[in-house]
Amino acid sequence: MRHKTPARKRLSSARQALSEVFVDNQVNYRWIAQQLEGYSLEEVERLFYQEVAPVCYSNLLTPAPPVWKMFDPQWLEEEIEKRIAAKSRGRYAAFKQKILCGWLRYACFDHWQALKKELDALRNQHS
Repeated sequence: MRHKTPARKRLSSARQALSEVFVDNQVNYRWIAQQLEGYSLEEVERLFYQEVAPVCYSNLLTPAPPVWKMFDPQWLEEEIEKRIAAKSRGRYAAFKQKILCGWLRYACFDHWQALKKELDALRNQHS
């Protein structure tokens, strides 16, 4: 396993926190928002819809989801990095991902709104 820089560790932690939305358990949006402190709302939204949701959303589509505690951090990072690399392999792959992200904006809207509410509350608390 390669050494992670502090920025890389921070990104991994943010992705791991966002993946909690897709675990088959009660979601603690406040805790997730606290883990994302320092990220802009736009960056959190990008991470949520373009990196984490495409990898994790299917866990919530099955009757008995396989992940009910947490996603394996190494697996999560590897899968996200594979998706990012796939975008650069051609227009078709990028197009497929764009379509998926569009659908996820619809399918995960309620999750995003609940998280955004907590992110906004946290920001207003620090203002």
